[in-house]
Amino acid sequence: MAKAFIIRNKETKEQFIATSGKRVWSSTGAAKQAFYRTYEWKLIDGRSRRVATRFDNQDVYEIVEINDNDQSSQLDKAVSLLRLAQGRCDYTLNAAIENFLNGLEE
Repeated sequence: MAKAFIIRNKETKEQFIATSGKRVWSSTGAAKQAFYRTYEWKLIDGRSRRVATRFDNQDVYEIVEINDNDQSSQLDKAVSLLRLAQGRCDYTLNAAIENFLNGLEE
């Protein structure tokens, strides 16, 4: 099984999104490189300039290996809860849940 890594905020656990839109990387080095390429615009000497921060020079984010087994078990639990709720809601929501679940089975 291939390894996968994400960058997330240490306090809020919010997942970092690179300027490319990417959220998951195959190595810690690739994640750090994407973090470095994602820059902020700051006002320096009255001019707007882009500033990049090396991952190792900050203390807000962390790189975490994600486990596909954990995610699939969470998805299984979510699907079970949706199936349980499906019969206990109004027609419109019931139809939306049914369409979503049918899309997962395809």
